[in-house]
Amino acid sequence: MKNIDYIDFKKHKLFLAETIAFVVIMAIFIFGGIYSILFPTLDDVRKRDYDTDYLAEIFSADKADFNEMAKLIDKCNIENISHGNFVIKSEKYFYKDTLYYQTDSELTDNEKSKITDLAYKLFDKYDFDVILSENGEVSFSYIAQDIDLIYCKNKSPYIDSEEYLSKSIAKDWYVVEY
Repeated sequence: MKNIDYIDFKKHKLFLAETIAFVVIMAIFIFGGIYSILFPTLDDVRKRDYDTDYLAEIFSADKADFNEMAKLIDKCNIENISHGNFVIKSEKYFYKDTLYYQTDSELTDNEKSKITDLAYKLFDKYDFDVILSENGEVSFSYIAQDIDLIYCKNKSPYIDSEEYLSKSIAKDWYVVEY
């Protein structure tokens, strides 16, 4: 019968540290893989519960940021801001820090930075799919859930329509479910 030699970790402390580091790294890769598979599913389940009350709450929590973003989009003639839901409205667009912007305007670096900082804050905090501007209306959209937070100075066709569920949450701000 063969004699089995065991490693004495007390004598080989470096080997023990390498073994622990290897096991920790493997565990991180395994859990990271599982998380990356489950995250889109968990994200869709979480977003399924977005409704008019939720959008009214987030608007109330960051009213100043939403107002500032709507004004910047209107002032800079931004048509679309997104992380990946790239809707081609015009041929002119630019890409900055993982965000796509579509606009016919030439923006300064200062304007781009202002918009980027605020867009990141709102995208990261509330997981919007896209921010669109069309016909004087700025909408912060959850596309798969068919619900938008809309800034509109003039009456929108969506507001007070029997086809859509809409709720006024502040002056010029509405939540619309399609």
